[in-house]
Amino acid sequence: MKGYVSNLLLLILVYTLSIAAFYTAHLENALSCELTIFGNANKPPKNYLDEHGKPQGILVDMMYYVGKQMDCQFEVRLYPWKRAYKYALAGKGGIIGFSKNSERLELFDYSDIMFYDDMVLVTTKQGKFQYSKIEDLRGKTISVTLGASFGDDFDNAVATRLFTVRASTSPEDRLLLLLSNQVDAVLLGPGKLGLQAAIARNKKLGLQKDQFVMLPKPFKRDPNFLGVAKKLNKKQFLIRFNKALLEGFNSGKFDEIIFRYLTAK
Repeated sequence: MKGYVSNLLLLILVYTLSIAAFYTAHLENALSCELTIFGNANKPPKNYLDEHGKPQGILVDMMYYVGKQMDCQFEVRLYPWKRAYKYALAGKGGIIGFSKNSERLELFDYSDIMFYDDMVLVTTKQGKFQYSKIEDLRGKTISVTLGASFGDDFDNAVATRLFTVRASTSPEDRLLLLLSNQVDAVLLGPGKLGLQAAIARNKKLGLQKDQFVMLPKPFKRDPNFLGVAKKLNKKQFLIRFNKALLEGFNSGKFDEIIFRYLTAK
């Protein structure tokens, strides 16, 4: 009888330890999945702050959906782009709406593509010019997002002073510079929606919306990723993230999110 009781107690102990190990592993996995996500606060419909200061946008909703699939806790924080990039570079979290260039590839690990951002050139009717390649911008002044990069071709053109860059955090401010003839064109995205959103947020732009012309040829179709600083060692996390990302595309859930934002008034 004593031996039976001993064996029973041993089985209970083993079972208890197994359950504890399971929940401990689950808890560690959940905790390791906690990640702050930074992004640009002024890039509707991709990511932006609403009137209450709450993060909204296509990429924000995509991150929340992927977080649920992965059983991860994502806290999205949106700032002016230069500050968001600074925090991500320091390893304080990941960053969405992120492009690739040679320098960043040395510093960041990337997810699969989350979204394509069609970057367009906007001019005025009076200042319209022909554009088919980056050399057509020679000698011009182009307004862009402060701290932004659009790939190696753009970075090389800036470095060689093919054109002059004037940076600002706000698309509205950059379009106002265009109206006052301080720049020749504004580079913004995503496509026509980016232009419409900026005009809708500023009364002066709305009164002169007919003055803007979007050049037919996009400057670039810029794939956007989730980037995570290499110092955080999140390669296994990104493998799981990509699986959940693929599920979101295949299930049609991301199509629903994108459609909702693109048709919102």
